[in-house]
Amino acid sequence: MKKWKTTKEQALAIINGLGGKANIKDVDNCATRLRVSVYNPEHVQIETLMKTGAKGVVAKGSGIQVIYEPEVTTIKKESYDMYLKQLKNQLIVSCQALENEPLHSSEIMAKMALAAVEGGAKGIRANSVADIKAIKQQVNVPIIGIIKQDYPDSDVYITPTIKEVKALLSVGTNIIAMDATMRRRPNDQRLKEMISFIREQSVAMVMADISTVDEAKRAEKLGFDCVSTTLVGYTEETKDQHIATNDFTLLREMITQLSIPVIAEGKIDSPQMALQALINGAYFVVVGSAITRPQIITKKFTDEMEKYSANE
Repeated sequence: MKKWKTTKEQALAIINGLGGKANIKDVDNCATRLRVSVYNPEHVQIETLMKTGAKGVVAKGSGIQVIYEPEVTTIKKESYDMYLKQLKNQLIVSCQALENEPLHSSEIMAKMALAAVEGGAKGIRANSVADIKAIKQQVNVPIIGIIKQDYPDSDVYITPTIKEVKALLSVGTNIIAMDATMRRRPNDQRLKEMISFIREQSVAMVMADISTVDEAKRAEKLGFDCVSTTLVGYTEETKDQHIATNDFTLLREMITQLSIPVIAEGKIDSPQMALQALINGAYFVVVGSAITRPQIITKKFTDEMEKYSANE
């Protein structure tokens, strides 16, 4: 059996044995086995998988179980780490529609995700178990999952408690994003407890949605894998702020002070702004409303055109 220099090298070989990234639908593990759902079982190379150190391979239809015994969790984590790395310098599209919006439908969000991927998006940010399930049926790209849930005792609504985390884990979410601001969470839930729960239960990556440099620094100390500027301008401390202000000063300050990836997200409304975010150091860029909310896109046109009517 080949001696692997790193677990990452071994994980790459496993992915190749499973038919490549494009053939992998979902990944999970138990105490000894890597459990994988694939799109086309004919692309799975059992001989290649055995050369990666597997003790055995069980294939039943699109379900593949590769037996690695105790090191399986480490192998799976390396596979998940690659989800984040493959997003570097790429566009991720946020496909969300709330209950009061015209496009609220898991089926519609899945088609929106498909259209985004066809346009070049390399990942999707999605809200709710139903939407994530539907999107996974349409596209094979990393998914940043959230659950928006209001609680009466807190302003935090993006994956606010362990309850929402459990739901996201149940559908194999690759990256779980949550509000990591300084605000009080529902039922005094602690971020540290939520991070510990995720680490104990899975190898999913965890993204901190933050609004300030101090929140970003705290998120790194708590063990988040990356931070996103999602909530800049949406908290009392950052009211009326925008990450693009003063040539992305806030984004650049975060990048300077953190060692984990910083993602640009929030009110990025043009391709030019997305490009500038990358130029200023963003690990990748998430765009939502400017692509996926036609009512907002349409209003930008009508608001501009009404200036003509106002001058008549």
